[in-house]
Amino acid sequence: MKSKLELIPTGGMDREEWLNYRHTGIGASEVGAILGLDDYTSSLELYYYKVGEVAKFDTESMAAFMGREQEDLIARLWQYWDGDEDSMIRNFRAGQIVRKCQRVNAYVRNPDFPWLFVSLDRKINRTAGKGEGTLELKTLGSWEADKWEAGLPPKHVVQVQAQVGVCEFDFGEMAVLLDGRRMDVFPFEKSATIWEHVVTRTKDFWDRVVQGRKFVNEKYHAMTQFNQKRVDELTAEIDRLAPEPDGTLAYADYLAKRFQKPSSAERKGTPAELLAAQEHKRVTDQLKEIQEIKNLHENTLKKGMGDVCQCLDFGTDGKVYWHKTEKGSRFFRNKVKM
Repeated sequence: MKSKLELIPTGGMDREEWLNYRHTGIGASEVGAILGLDDYTSSLELYYYKVGEVAKFDTESMAAFMGREQEDLIARLWQYWDGDEDSMIRNFRAGQIVRKCQRVNAYVRNPDFPWLFVSLDRKINRTAGKGEGTLELKTLGSWEADKWEAGLPPKHVVQVQAQVGVCEFDFGEMAVLLDGRRMDVFPFEKSATIWEHVVTRTKDFWDRVVQGRKFVNEKYHAMTQFNQKRVDELTAEIDRLAPEPDGTLAYADYLAKRFQKPSSAERKGTPAELLAAQEHKRVTDQLKEIQEIKNLHENTLKKGMGDVCQCLDFGTDGKVYWHKTEKGSRFFRNKVKM
């Protein structure tokens, strides 16, 4: 790794220290939320967390726990990967490692982008004709992978690009264990366009956080002085700095969770809010019509498949699936090319 990069050792960190460190900047895994690509965490929730207005993200889900516990296995299998599962199994049985990776027990920061930090699952070692790269290790369910054309959630893609950018690598890879029994490896070359977007959006977000923290500190001081007027003014300033709304369900869910107790029943709407309400109504009516058309074609295909098959094969034009899941229900997917 380049000598200009700063490595902050994590080997001796306990969970509390780890959580505290995440307040010092934006991690690669948080970039997706800022860009509106995370189904579970919104830019709004991340903002209030970073400024100190909400509690730490201290709950480790079962999915996250299992993912971390299987990282060693995925990294080990990756070293035998030579393009597909068959080659991996063949190399594994023969004890033939074709490439190597190593742990980096540290956060990595780049002085050119001081608000960003990354924690690499593994660093890909140099090989003939190729420099170092980042290796991200993931576990995914097929139901999640099937939602995306490339088979990967976009938040994972920008996470890898953030790692590549901060570490000034030329490439990265993502090794994915799918449903605990299938393996795939996705290569990524550095994308200047994505990296520029990441830098611009995260810098703006972090500037808001820095200013918001000042207001939060003033707010708590005003609270100790029982100055409710100043508290209300500072609360408004903190809210004003929050990221603009995006179209994610995560943003909507956090709005519902944060603003549960309105102080008044009614106020006069602004011209901008009227335009938003009119556009919302127009799009809602369009979506209703489109959904009915979508349901018509989906039901036509399902009726034709019935109990006869789970897949319609259109050759080079793609396929339509109505799978039967392990729980007995059926899952519809249209993979026809347009």
